[in-house]
Amino acid sequence: MADGLLVSSVNYSSSQTSAAPINRLQMGGYDADFVSPISPDYLCPICQLAFRDPVQTRDCGHRFCESCLEPILRKPPAFCPIDRRTLTREKVGAISLSISVYPDRACKRTVLSLVVKCCNSGNECDWTGELLNLPNHLENCKRVPIKCINNCGRTDIPRDQGRRNEMGKHVQENMQAHLDLARLRIRELEQRQEYVCTNGKFLWKISGYSQLFHQSATKREKEKLCSPPFYTGHYGYKLRAEAFLNGLGQGKGTHLSLYVVIMKGEYDAILPWPFQQRVDFVLIDQDDEISLRQNKVWKLSCDRDSDYFKRPNKIKSLGFGCPKFVSLDALRTRHYIRDNTIFIRIDVEPVDVS
Repeated sequence: MADGLLVSSVNYSSSQTSAAPINRLQMGGYDADFVSPISPDYLCPICQLAFRDPVQTRDCGHRFCESCLEPILRKPPAFCPIDRRTLTREKVGAISLSISVYPDRACKRTVLSLVVKCCNSGNECDWTGELLNLPNHLENCKRVPIKCINNCGRTDIPRDQGRRNEMGKHVQENMQAHLDLARLRIRELEQRQEYVCTNGKFLWKISGYSQLFHQSATKREKEKLCSPPFYTGHYGYKLRAEAFLNGLGQGKGTHLSLYVVIMKGEYDAILPWPFQQRVDFVLIDQDDEISLRQNKVWKLSCDRDSDYFKRPNKIKSLGFGCPKFVSLDALRTRHYIRDNTIFIRIDVEPVDVS
């Protein structure tokens, strides 16, 4: 037996139905549901389970699971756990082998021929067969529980009904929860993306405005939308916009609140600090006639010596911005909302790092 050996094997349980590389030192015996009680002769005295890959000591004849005995053999002097007889090892090339222990193939054949029930017998699977055949059965067992296709947390849908009645019923009954999960995952994916603004202008498109606003207005907790992180230039500051569609603080319930946070970026070491760049928030009027557009603009004007503008020593700094960026009444006028979408542009003065 080689130290630290990784092998391809099967853990006979409902959570694993196919062969995969497993660290044998963590496996132990077979914890299967045997039809008849197992003779003590086939139980490992260390893990108290049916032998998995049994080995037998040469001098005293005691049997153990190979993975149960291996840690004992690794720490010389090694002794038999039953009668404390010495177990020796010797080097054969680069491999350390035990010369006091050998595989018990006859015992292994006997254990694998024992009759077991399916691990899903509690889910109305009446299959029984030899332990040797259990992995093949589990690969095709129609009562193996599967998880919801939307990863909502439910994991007990039977496989044979997963694509038909049960899964469809579950999805229909939990439609809103699944939609909320989908929105959350979309936001997470968006936040992982990073953009580089070549001209210091970042355009943020917020789709599904009415649904997002309703969600923000009906939740007690502050509901925050985060833009993807963006760099103000090729070697600029890393920022992220945050919007509260139903307002925050002084703008709660009356305004759209908009903020920017400074995040840890790749080029912070060569940028000037504190952050001194001019920042403008622009709500785009989506009128077809550009000359008739009346964009809403807010220019940052505040104390740049505060902690908000210092180089962040965490993932991000505190946000700075405007709790009353635009009133909800004004937002619903003209063409600020069109096709259930709003556009917000963040204009940041370029920085010279030369």
